[in-house]
Amino acid sequence: MEQDYELHEPEPKAAGRAARIPYVLLWLFGALVLATGALLRVLPLSNGIRVMLLATFGVGLLTLLAFVVRRFVDHPGMLYPSFFILALFVTWMILGNKPYDTPALRAGYVKRLEAQKGTRYMAGGETDLGIDESGLARSALWQAMVIEGIREVNPRFLSMEFWRFWWRDVDTSAIVSGRYGYTCKVLDADRLAGYNSFALERGDIAVTSDSERLLIYLGKQRWIEADPRESKVLVRKATPQNPAKSLNTPVTIYRWWVFAR
Repeated sequence: MEQDYELHEPEPKAAGRAARIPYVLLWLFGALVLATGALLRVLPLSNGIRVMLLATFGVGLLTLLAFVVRRFVDHPGMLYPSFFILALFVTWMILGNKPYDTPALRAGYVKRLEAQKGTRYMAGGETDLGIDESGLARSALWQAMVIEGIREVNPRFLSMEFWRFWWRDVDTSAIVSGRYGYTCKVLDADRLAGYNSFALERGDIAVTSDSERLLIYLGKQRWIEADPRESKVLVRKATPQNPAKSLNTPVTIYRWWVFAR
């Protein structure tokens, strides 16, 4: 009895190597995630760390794309509906101009600020492992923008304007000078202790005349700051009797551009 044998051609080497690309990228992505996470635990959020974060994000997208392409090769029928969905997403990102809810963003900003209460002070820090004055003001804002953008499904919060704000080092001097156009001056005050806060909005920033201290208004006479002398983030109530130096020094009040529109 004759037996038929089906012959299988060996898979070309080039095709075999191409099939391994998604898994190589996946291993690289995992290594970058671990390395970046470890560095964030011990170092301030510098431009070098931001580059690593962007590289991790980019490799993650490439990994996803590689697996998607492999899926398309195996199932070509998925290609056209996927292009349609991608086109809708790109159009949404480019043309999306939905006005954002300023009160909701301000409330989210204040919530992110209050979440940092008790965080240790670290010069140049912008994470819950350590934070400084301007890092507190800036990181809480971009985090609130991301959260609000997702909640509202609003692409404006994930536009190039947001990415530039995240990338740039908006320190106290940049806030005072209005560099990059992220802040505007609101008023001057002889001191915050006992100051009538009718002209203030939650999220306003007070910088002392010597530019050494920065506080953010939480409402109801409460101000939050990353205090280098106390080595932590704390909330002070600006009553007339409060002797804190940062509350009894002439200050200038500034407002973030997203709240001044």
